[in-house]
Amino acid sequence: MALPTRGSATNYDRVQINWLALVSADTGDSPITSYNLEQEKASGTFEEIVGLTTPFTGVSHTLTAGIVSGQDYKFRIRAINKWGSGIYSATATIQASAAPENLASAVVTSNSGTKVRIAWSAPTNNGNAITSYDI
Repeated sequence: MALPTRGSATNYDRVQINWLALVSADTGDSPITSYNLEQEKASGTFEEIVGLTTPFTGVSHTLTAGIVSGQDYKFRIRAINKWGSGIYSATATIQASAAPENLASAVVTSNSGTKVRIAWSAPTNNGNAITSYDI
């Protein structure tokens, strides 16, 4: 299985995990009956998120419980068909979004008396696009 990836719905209070569906050439000539997604816990052990006790054939899952802004989360995925379980993917690290870094000092680039133009470099966005600045 390919490495799970960070989904676009990931933000400060949710982590979306996406993966690629296996194509027929990679399924052992049997349809996939489930994708088993697991999360690595602090102890280093993995815990089922979806797909082992109840079949799950989707290619995305969103976690909302216990998500901490800016924290890294680790996941792995494997496919299951009538022949059994495939090997797990490598472990992917996905970070929940956090507030942007502090803005460096703004610089006045022109001052015409009634209008002031300022400029700054965009700070690190920490996982989500910066949508506005308050001045």
